[in-house]
Amino acid sequence: MTFLRNIYSLVNRVSKEGRLLYFIFTAILMITNTVLLFTEPMDIVAKLAFILIPLGVQMLLLALIRKPGLTFLLLLPKSVLDAFQLVLIKLYGGSFIAVDMFLNVVTTNPTEAGELLSNMASVIIFILAIYIPAIIVSLRSLQKKTKLEHLFRNRMLKISGAILSVGLICFAITQYNGSGFKAKYDLYPANVIYNLDFAIKKWNKMTNCGDDICQFRYDAYRESGECGDEREIYVMVIGETARAMSWGLYGYERETTPFASRDERLVKFHALTQSNTTHKSVPMLLTPADAENYELLYRCKSIITLFKECGFKSVFLTNHSYNQTFMERYFNEADISISLRENGQHSYDYPMVDSLTNILQQDTTSNMFIVMHLYGSHFNYQERYPEEFAQFKPHKAETISPAYKQELINSYDNSILYTDNLLKKTVELIGQQRCKSAIIYTSDHGEDLIDDRRKRFLHASPIPTAYQLYVPFIFWNSDKYRQSEALKYNSIIHNSEYVISSNEVLFHTMGDLASIRSPYLKEELSLCSPNFINKEPSYLTDHDGSIFIEKLPLKRPDRQLLVKMGFLSGNQ
Repeated sequence: MTFLRNIYSLVNRVSKEGRLLYFIFTAILMITNTVLLFTEPMDIVAKLAFILIPLGVQMLLLALIRKPGLTFLLLLPKSVLDAFQLVLIKLYGGSFIAVDMFLNVVTTNPTEAGELLSNMASVIIFILAIYIPAIIVSLRSLQKKTKLEHLFRNRMLKISGAILSVGLICFAITQYNGSGFKAKYDLYPANVIYNLDFAIKKWNKMTNCGDDICQFRYDAYRESGECGDEREIYVMVIGETARAMSWGLYGYERETTPFASRDERLVKFHALTQSNTTHKSVPMLLTPADAENYELLYRCKSIITLFKECGFKSVFLTNHSYNQTFMERYFNEADISISLRENGQHSYDYPMVDSLTNILQQDTTSNMFIVMHLYGSHFNYQERYPEEFAQFKPHKAETISPAYKQELINSYDNSILYTDNLLKKTVELIGQQRCKSAIIYTSDHGEDLIDDRRKRFLHASPIPTAYQLYVPFIFWNSDKYRQSEALKYNSIIHNSEYVISSNEVLFHTMGDLASIRSPYLKEELSLCSPNFINKEPSYLTDHDGSIFIEKLPLKRPDRQLLVKMGFLSGNQ
């Protein structure tokens, strides 16, 4: 009780001091800019503009209104952005709130968000400890009618005006010295407001393009001589947050992929994703859209419809909840759509194999196209597999922290082991059908696991890391497929030597595997075509532009790692 009385007394004293409130509120409003000053790469002139412009503006606003408590409450939306930005700094060691961050808020289901926030208690407590007392003091100061003296306000208006003027001069210099510093991209919080506006417009565009898509057709067909009487099954397995660097198949020191590493029928590719966010990457995997042609998403249906137009029975199995996204439309395109989440089942992926088994037992004659969208290795990793797959221990991290790095890695590796077993069961199940069949697996993006001194974790950062870019991409086909499509199979083997953009090639490869023709299918982007053209890998930027990964402003450790693996030239 004594402690609470002391706190109450302190709040009362502070709330009566107008000048003190002015400086306290200025300091709180500048916390995020100050932190970003040390995390974001800028030259000295840009740094001065970055800190002086928002400092001058916020001091000016606090001096314009006589009641500092009222001004602070009016600026609460900015404080919310500050809190969001501090969370991102905790996750990524820097980076501004990107367009994708805002879209992730509305596309991520509450379970995923809860899993992440529950492991970020330290930064959340820090934020609450700053902003909650400030709000309480603001409200108390309004009750006490605390105001700034006229002379003090005039003095602060002059000082803030001078600070703002110097900041604007520095900003003007950056526009002529070639530093590339732009307000809408680099000046916080102006850049975040711009990104928020971009995200809102994009969300409206995503949710209002239904009528055009309903009328869409691929005009797909198969030549009569290319489809015999034999049954065909094609399966696209989309993993979640699986990075190639944690697969034994790709040289990882741990045996996380015993099936994929030993099955000689599997062909592996070295693939780089075009987006480190699920809401961008997966739709590109399922459509002809890619980094260079992203606008196609707003007017075309998914690969499900491509196969349906050619008489295939379609199945979409998922362990995700789709929230008014492109994925919800794609899911509903299928003849059979099953979501484990909607059925109230556990978040393990394996029940998808059980569902597929039932479907194949009930229909033993139809040609089928199947999409399996796994939950894979999405954080919280230790909840993605049953206890019998906890091969690497200890595997239960109490929180996201370098102190629990090994537990996080162990649980992540266990999730990869579980995915490998699911692929084994899927291959066995499709193989038992003894028909012409093929399976392709890839992941939407990779993941950071506190891999180096930067202590980066998770994914979806505005600038990706090498660990987020490099994803597994593997191909399997049945004996009957290999025998009847020798040219396609040999092309797969030949083209596996290239570094590919997964989002760019998957749609075209799946369609070509089934000998489907369409104006939207490009032979030069099909891995099973002898006419495949090895294009330079590209990436979809936060503002939906296309950039070659060679030109992406990667951090030095990521560029060095990609050069070492032979994915980049090393010329920069």
